Amino acid sequence: MKVIFLLNGKIGGAFIKHVCKISKIEIVACISEHPEIISDASPGTPIEKFEYGDNYQFLEYYQFDCIISYNWNYRLPEEICDKYNCYNFHQALLPRHRGPIPLVFTILQNDIEAGVTLHRMRRDFDKGEIYAQEKFFLTEDTTYVLLNLKCLKAALVLLKRFVSEYPNIKCVEQNELYASYESLKELDKYVITEETSLEHFKRIVRAYNDVIPLLCARDDKVTRVVNFSYLFDNPNFTKLLLKDAIIFVMEEDWNGDKYDKLLYKLLEN
Repeated sequence: MKVIFLLNGKIGGAFIKHVCKISKIEIVACISEHPEIISDASPGTPIEKFEYGDNYQFLEYYQFDCIISYNWNYRLPEEICDKYNCYNFHQALLPRHRGPIPLVFTILQNDIEAGVTLHRMRRDFDKGEIYAQEKFFLTEDTTYVLLNLKCLKAALVLLKRFVSEYPNIKCVEQNELYASYESLKELDKYVITEETSLEHFKRIVRAYNDVIPLLCARDDKVTRVVNFSYLFDNPNFTKLLLKDAIIFVMEEDWNGDKYDKLLYKLLEN
């Protein structure tokens, strides 16, 4: 089976490194914003450097059966989806958690069950027909990094099944009754205030992976929490009152530009 992969970041590199071991897959080429990471993981594979706004004309130079994306947050043009067999691994159980950062919201919303969905790529983001899902349960201490690794393992299970069944692939429509979508703007709901519980604070920390700014609103001012402690052990820390606890934080001024390059930083991980 000849496949072109769309991949980004370290997790994309880890994914393709494992794909190289699947004998039934011939990696025709990889498309990435981080070609140096992907080339290290898959030596000898042709790498196309992706730039935002590309029209994917380079696909015409390759012969392949399908396109598969992993850790890829760009919409494919409708003509590409119609012309080729295009599939995407979405790191959530669609139709729940559509959007660019499903791992983050899986933790923020305290989901008990998580997983990966392999679905057709269509014009509408994350709305393509579903091939299959691989599910697993979450624990209360699940972090972004751990969830990312669990999704990687689940995706590889799905991929092996997909390859064994190709081209006799059957997909089903998503049930819109269970759909949810979270944009980056939804993160505004998770700014720390005096109404935030300690449990909720810990959940936000686990979800943000030191990439998303941990913001605090008090005294009509928003600051970024750059460090924190549950015990007062540093004179540079100040007291922060939560709904049911006191913690100690080190803050810095925040310019309000919450989402500049945020998605790109998450994709690098």
